[in-house]
Amino acid sequence: MTTSLIIGQGIAGSVLAWSLRWEDKTVHVLDRGRKITASRIAAGLITPFTGRRLSKAGDFDESLTVAKEFYSRVERETGASLFKEEPAVRYFQDDIERDFFLNERYENHRSEIELISDENGAVKGFRMLRAARLRVTEFLEVTRAFLTAKGGFHEVDLDLANDIEVTEHGVQIRKKGLTGEELFFCQGYQPEENPWFPGIPDAPARGEILRLDIPGRTTSEVVHRGLWLAPATDQREDSSANEYLLGATYDRENLDQNETQSGRDALLRGLKEMTSESYRVIGQYSAIRAGMRTRRPIAARHARYPHVAIMNGMGSKASLMAPTTVQQLLRLMALKSETKGQENRATGAKAVSLTKLAHSIVRRAVRLGDTVVDATAGNGHDTVFLSTSTGPTGRVLAIDIQAEAIQSTRTRLEIASCSNVILHQGDHGKVLTSLQQSSEVFGAIMFNLGYLPGGDKQRTTSASTTTEAIAAGVSLLKSGGVMTVVAYRGHLGGQEEARAVEEWSQRHQGPSFSTEVIPGAVDNDESPVLYVFRKK
Repeated sequence: MTTSLIIGQGIAGSVLAWSLRWEDKTVHVLDRGRKITASRIAAGLITPFTGRRLSKAGDFDESLTVAKEFYSRVERETGASLFKEEPAVRYFQDDIERDFFLNERYENHRSEIELISDENGAVKGFRMLRAARLRVTEFLEVTRAFLTAKGGFHEVDLDLANDIEVTEHGVQIRKKGLTGEELFFCQGYQPEENPWFPGIPDAPARGEILRLDIPGRTTSEVVHRGLWLAPATDQREDSSANEYLLGATYDRENLDQNETQSGRDALLRGLKEMTSESYRVIGQYSAIRAGMRTRRPIAARHARYPHVAIMNGMGSKASLMAPTTVQQLLRLMALKSETKGQENRATGAKAVSLTKLAHSIVRRAVRLGDTVVDATAGNGHDTVFLSTSTGPTGRVLAIDIQAEAIQSTRTRLEIASCSNVILHQGDHGKVLTSLQQSSEVFGAIMFNLGYLPGGDKQRTTSASTTTEAIAAGVSLLKSGGVMTVVAYRGHLGGQEEARAVEEWSQRHQGPSFSTEVIPGAVDNDESPVLYVFRKK
């Protein structure tokens, strides 16, 4: 019988442990036993419409089906009540958000939505009929109890560099004297880098939540309005408190686990937008979410040792995504050929291109009504994206030095019925520099460097004008704004231009903005690279 070793008993490790047991494997889970982790304070919310754009992930329905089947099986085996499909409420933050949702989202999803109106008949939000919730604390506790009864749970703090010995045929945990045929890392974010899978997760973020006593509150519905307010599912029967969880903040810069006054204040400000009921704060918690830049969880085998694997990066969606990601990982582990590199990874989706990743980053930053810039209009793809992202009340400035690019963009805008775009033929460095004389600020600025697709490949953006434009662009971003620069290094001058962007970002690091470099492929210096500048 195969023995599987799992490091980490959060949501991911617990789901994997059950799944391996169902494959008739002997399972040993090793965990530090910390009481405050991202999994242990998670509210377990499964929400179909998320983010500022109120979009629904294309794989949500499939993931929900897999999750429901998985947790139902655990319930049958343990007798615990863990998973429930229950509607959740989403209130609009303003009229712009409401109008966008009703015009762009409602018709495609009306069977999954129940509109909510105020006393005057105006729509103020909607009920998400396919929302669900996992009782995370109960799930982790019954899993630990089950493993302990089987002799398969071990509380231990491991030094991953020195306590693990891996050979071509198996694994040994020296500190516990455990051996197995396969090893899985399911630790989420850790302050110490995993030497077996360095750089994963690559986009962690700290989040804080509050535990509240709201004596007069009678609704059991989860409510979303920027933040979320949800009944605590682990309330003690002997407690007189009517306990709720309020969350969550999002901080990519300060990756400690300290509770902060600023986090508490931000949460309580958001609470006032959802209810006027009296409350008492009875707890505050802080933990690090394990996110990935691609916004997708990762399941991967080690390049040299295919019997060593990692599952990580689910962020706040672990309750939904863990069961389907485990399926992906176990299919990967079952492969007979020992593939390497990117063929040795399963992310739950097709590979994300850097241009699509740039879109995802910008989409999360901009708000309806923002003013934004496409600094390299090209054939208009980013221009149309920015136009739809900011909505009819937004404004897009699209710049390109080539007349054929401006005409191509104009045609694409007409086809897409985009009317909130101003086209400007000119050097993007000079145009953005001139805008510094005004008081205008921008929610996002996008660059796609190189030559015009389908045009003259000898006519490309250049290092000098690009760095001038980037310098101006950073100063034009509003607080919370983002600038993305996709540099293509495979054409003549592309390496020089990308190098100039990177050198500029290194020389001009400052307290007002952060930079991030995302290569398309770490082992190919001609692959594209994405630079992300965020205004703090």
